[in-house]
Amino acid sequence: MAEAAPLILISDDDPVLRAILGDQFQAAGFRVLEDGQAEVVKVASEARPDLILLDVVQKVEGLKLLTSLKEHPATRQVPVVMITAWPDEGQMRFCLKAGATSYTRKPLSEGDVMRFARMAVESHRRRACREGTRLERLSCA
Repeated sequence: MAEAAPLILISDDDPVLRAILGDQFQAAGFRVLEDGQAEVVKVASEARPDLILLDVVQKVEGLKLLTSLKEHPATRQVPVVMITAWPDEGQMRFCLKAGATSYTRKPLSEGDVMRFARMAVESHRRRACREGTRLERLSCA
């Protein structure tokens, strides 16, 4: 049976950005889920993504969503990258202190996309090793 590709969840209220990022990650071989309704905690706890891209400013404040993700047992280990069109040094420090793996500015560059793709693959590998799942191409070293 073929191994499932890592899953990336994109939570942003901008449907155009979700589509662009989704296309980029799918072209790189990843599965993508989108959340445009600020229901990232519910979606993530059910889908168990390997990486979450979370917009700081949306219907529900991204910082509140980040805190909820890091408190939920099913999502606390998932790497979360905060994305924003309005970077702020204080906000960045708060996000990182609250458990975000990274913080970056929109629009994402091709380099950002590939860096986050590698992050998703590593997360996928760590989870498979924790759960004892056999992966064809990845080792638990």
